[in-house]
Amino acid sequence: LRSSLDYDLSSKLQFKSDIMFTRYNQDNTYDVEDSEYGGWKTVRAVAYRKMPNLSVYDLDTLGNSSGEYFTPLSTLQGTARDYYNPVAFVNLGTQKRFKDNARALFSAKWSITPQITWNGTVTLDLFDQKISKFLPYKAIGYNYTDNITNRAVNEFSKKSSIFTINQVVYRPDFGPDHDVFFMGQVDTEESRSRWYKTESSQSASPFITEPVNDKHLNYFGASFTEYRSLGFYATGSYKWKDKYSILFGAKYEGNSKFSAESRWGLFPTVAGFWRMSGEEFMKNANFVDDLKIRLSWGQSGNSPAGNYLYYNTYRAGSNYSYMDMQGVQPSGIELTSLQWETIDQINPGLSFIGLNNRMNVEIDYYRKKTLNLYLENSGIPDHTGFSSINRNDGEMENRGFEFMIDYTIVRQKDFQLNFNLNISSNENRVLRLPENYSLEYGNMLENGNYKISITPGEPLGGFFGYEYLGVYASDADAIVKDKNGNPVYGLDSDEPLSMIMGGPSGYVFEGGDAKYKDQNYDGKIDELDLVYLGDLNPKFMGGTGFRIQYKGFILNSFFYFKVGQEIINQTRMDTEKMYNYDNQSKATNYRWRREGDVTDMPRALFNEGFNWLGSDRFVEDGSYLRLKTVSLSYVFDNDLAQKLLIKNMRVFVTGYNLYTWTRYSGQDPDVAPPSRPDVLPKDYSRTPPPRRIMVGLNITF
Repeated sequence: LRSSLDYDLSSKLQFKSDIMFTRYNQDNTYDVEDSEYGGWKTVRAVAYRKMPNLSVYDLDTLGNSSGEYFTPLSTLQGTARDYYNPVAFVNLGTQKRFKDNARALFSAKWSITPQITWNGTVTLDLFDQKISKFLPYKAIGYNYTDNITNRAVNEFSKKSSIFTINQVVYRPDFGPDHDVFFMGQVDTEESRSRWYKTESSQSASPFITEPVNDKHLNYFGASFTEYRSLGFYATGSYKWKDKYSILFGAKYEGNSKFSAESRWGLFPTVAGFWRMSGEEFMKNANFVDDLKIRLSWGQSGNSPAGNYLYYNTYRAGSNYSYMDMQGVQPSGIELTSLQWETIDQINPGLSFIGLNNRMNVEIDYYRKKTLNLYLENSGIPDHTGFSSINRNDGEMENRGFEFMIDYTIVRQKDFQLNFNLNISSNENRVLRLPENYSLEYGNMLENGNYKISITPGEPLGGFFGYEYLGVYASDADAIVKDKNGNPVYGLDSDEPLSMIMGGPSGYVFEGGDAKYKDQNYDGKIDELDLVYLGDLNPKFMGGTGFRIQYKGFILNSFFYFKVGQEIINQTRMDTEKMYNYDNQSKATNYRWRREGDVTDMPRALFNEGFNWLGSDRFVEDGSYLRLKTVSLSYVFDNDLAQKLLIKNMRVFVTGYNLYTWTRYSGQDPDVAPPSRPDVLPKDYSRTPPPRRIMVGLNITF
């Protein structure tokens, strides 16, 4: 629901309001990624890996279905916790989400004098959510006395926020050639959040879906947080003949997330432009309608996500007990020296309008340098009682460019054809990190791992692994060779040395095993053989589309693309490793079986070997082009609208995510880069966005 009101109280005082309310009621699949379960696998991932010879339903001795789901406590593949029946889980587990969101915006404008104007805005946000989850014992097959069975969860969260802006603008009149502007602003923000969660299990019946069993109360928790910020902003600008402009500004901001010693930060800004098209030497450039060069520099501040970081915090509960009494445990260390993370940015750019206003081009380059880098979970000695803290230390740089063009190819009375394109590229580099900050992640002597190395001065997001060369066709092929391809022999042996994994007592490769390149020709595969495999960030991305209008018909389209993002196809790794009882893909039908077989698929080895080390075998190009939206609409002419006593009417049909062009073999190539530098860009059977068709009618009275 939405209601808007614009009202002029007088010629000098105007009032506006915009009130919106939305309500969501969703029935979802039970959240299998709940951290309280130790990170259960998603339903799609389990369905991929579930042994195909396990029945969905219980069968009698004649092979007939009993109608009950087959949910044993354990199978050859593992326990029901890790390899549950995905069909039973989806159909029996429930998760209901109720969400209310209300926003009210009120603004006023008062023209005190012809040169002085006051603008005021108050925005109120209210958010209310309830999540009810229930997992009956039949969904997973656990014993009734286990704390997972008949598990009921209620979670409530409420948040209220109020934002205010008070702004005074002064525009003195110094004649038509001079445009002077001064602005002062005070803005405030205050928010309060409440959270409550209860979880119980082993209820008397699967029809009791609320957490009412106080004898088996697994979890109870609640929290209340408050946050406030206050900012003072002042700016002044001067423009001469709309050809030259300069602006100076600064913001002084305070935030309750910092201690009193570091609560306030000052962030200046400078900007200007030069309109070249207004100069005499550009008068004869008839194809140029407007040409402007822009340059800006400024600083802004980021605050931590958490509240009360400058206090020692504690938590209490049944998990922290002493002699059967509830205990209290320290949960957060006092951090009084946290400071603002400062973003220092410079942004040159160019704007061009030409060809009789048919072409619009924007080119921007930016360099962002993050000072006092805010690091979460930075390690500290364990004797402090904590494993990590949050701190400010380090620098990071972000560089990139953005290009946009909008071109009207044809512009006639009854027909128009328009094309648009935007491209952007971005690169992050860590310039400096603390000496004791972990820079490498991943044990490369184990299957399935890739290595992340954060090196100051190098792009952020790169990962390393082995170079996959295929499969050893025979035992005689799994030998050590020098850089010229000649066999290497032992000191007292006429037989060539065999390739090994790791140290001298490591696994000896045989025919049918995966073959990795020995980069340093030392006869063993170890971390010295790692190579750079790719970058989780795309080389560039953007969107393009066209708009065709013929009389009342309008066809709009938008395509989105990414180029150069490397993705680790974890689902492919899980379904091609042939290492345990997991289901495997059809590709494993072409695996190595006997001496002399030539194939790229290694042999099956149960719980041994190194046939699925982190290598370029499972790294794929995630480039894609997706038709995000296409819409066909018809606008009825004004004569018909007037006969129907309306202002205008439009009918439309819109399609979303209709098709994706990609060479990626997974479900969806749009794998978002991880939010942390120590996490790999892996695809765990990501669900593609749904194809949708929407038909609508817009009527304005």
